[in-house]
Amino acid sequence: MNPESGLRLARVCALLALIVVSTGALAMRRRLASLAEGAAWVGHTHEVLRDLDAVKAELAKAETSPKAFADHSKAARRAVETLRRLTSDTADQQDELRKLELLLDRRDAAARAQSNEIINRMGDRESGRLHERVVRQEATVSSSWKIELTTRAMAVFLMGLAFLQVRRESGRRATLADELRRQRDLLQAVIDGADSGIYLKDRDCRFVMANQEVAEVLSTTVDNVIGKDLSSFFSAETARKMEELDRRVLQSGRPETSELLVPFASKGRVRTFLVSNTPFKDPSGAVVGVVGVSRDVTEERDAQEQVREAKSFLESVIEHLPAMLFIKDAEQLRFTRFNRAGEELLGIGRDELLGKSDRDLFPAEQADFFIAKDREVLAKKTVLDISEEAIQSRSQGTRWLHTRKIPIFGAGGEPSHLLGISEDITVRKLAEAQLLEGAQMKADFAAMVSHELRTPLASIKMALDIVLDGVIGAVPEAQRQALATAQRNVDRLGRLINEVLDFQKLEAGHMEFKMAPCELTPLVLEVAQTFSPVAKQRGLQIETRCALDLGSIVCDRDKVTQVLTNLVSNALKFGERGTVHISAERKGGFVRLSVQDEGPGISPQDQAKLFQSFVQLTGLDRKPGGT
Repeated sequence: MNPESGLRLARVCALLALIVVSTGALAMRRRLASLAEGAAWVGHTHEVLRDLDAVKAELAKAETSPKAFADHSKAARRAVETLRRLTSDTADQQDELRKLELLLDRRDAAARAQSNEIINRMGDRESGRLHERVVRQEATVSSSWKIELTTRAMAVFLMGLAFLQVRRESGRRATLADELRRQRDLLQAVIDGADSGIYLKDRDCRFVMANQEVAEVLSTTVDNVIGKDLSSFFSAETARKMEELDRRVLQSGRPETSELLVPFASKGRVRTFLVSNTPFKDPSGAVVGVVGVSRDVTEERDAQEQVREAKSFLESVIEHLPAMLFIKDAEQLRFTRFNRAGEELLGIGRDELLGKSDRDLFPAEQADFFIAKDREVLAKKTVLDISEEAIQSRSQGTRWLHTRKIPIFGAGGEPSHLLGISEDITVRKLAEAQLLEGAQMKADFAAMVSHELRTPLASIKMALDIVLDGVIGAVPEAQRQALATAQRNVDRLGRLINEVLDFQKLEAGHMEFKMAPCELTPLVLEVAQTFSPVAKQRGLQIETRCALDLGSIVCDRDKVTQVLTNLVSNALKFGERGTVHISAERKGGFVRLSVQDEGPGISPQDQAKLFQSFVQLTGLDRKPGGT
């Protein structure tokens, strides 16, 4: 029950109590009147009985003498007249009185007996009436008391009920007042704790209520805000522009939201506020003010601008990307995004591409291949690198692409789209084919040349060995030296041919390595011992430094020996003095072999040429011999 219903019930109870009391009083008044009337009738009856007794007494006295009869007869007649008047409304008593009057003039005993009989009969009637009236009076008095008690009880009950209801409603109102104060304090706490400015303005745009956020924005206190308008905190022109929204809402009576640019000298910049104003109406519906909520969205708008710039930048990157970029939806694999490079590659405009699937654009075999790869990417949720795939372009015929397909995950952790980046490798593929063809031709040429050179070299070497061994006769010393030089050059030419063949195998990826455990220290010492005579001849020294923890490694011993031999040979070739250092040391899980000399070194501009094939560095004084 709400407070209004409780008070209404209390008023109804009080009104009913008043009606009950009034009705009881009215009924009591009527019964008092009835009692008074009954009392008058009782007195009247007593008077009738007294007059009857008087008549009877006068008649008894009239018997004593003739003179007494006359006097008492007159007295009796006066008493009868009085009785006639008193019983004028009773017909039977009037009849009895007429009979009695006829007997008053008679002095015989029969007349007296009849007179007494009449008087007794009238007395009996009046006594009966008296008894009825007394009983009626008693009943009236009893019912009057009952009605009075009932009326008072009902009045007391209704007044008590009204009192209890009023008391209850008073307590409820006090509780509601306490709850209202608590709710108001809670509301004020919520309003003050909000991160938005909340305020109420009157029709003159003066603040009636404001929370702490509004005060902080205006760099003041809440008490200093109340009763003032914006002109107290900004210039008149700025305040007028800011209050235009308030006035529009006051005039239209409709809510309105707008963004305001507010210049703050203290904050050093213009801030952006999102303001929502709602008309505040009184109970009659008239607009009496404005309720507003304002929020500083400067950082949010700046972030949105940055997002727009980033999106624009990304759009520009995608559009100017030299590779084809496309995006498909994961459900139907229809194109939702395509860049300019893709349009140019396929010879199809994006208006025709977007919303289509591969089956709408490509031959069935190609489309099935593309779709199968798309489904594989989405199912495995991993990046798929397709090194080569053919595609049919409307404008350029068959093109070869290197494609990467990447799943793009949605909020639920499942792929929602597929990103594809395709690079046109048609030119590179043709170049690689031509390069492979050239490499094969070079390998074939090198094999042919080496084969054609090895045969005569073998014959020359065999002839030189026979001559130097003296099989065909003694060889003079001068000729022996010349033949030895020729033999060395033949051996050198053979090594060069073998190196050319090894280089071709290495370049073609056909070099064979015979991997086996190998002790490095003996290998280093062997290479150093091999070049010791040459070093001594050139005035150089060879020094080896092998760590004790080298142990054995798995390698191709001949290939490692060849590499180390080439490095030492070059060091001796270009070294002018000092020592050539050959060192071996363990670095983590690896072993490092190094050769260091004290020669002129390699200029920075030539260092980039070190690993180019068949390149001779300039600016070095090459000494004879070596490899």
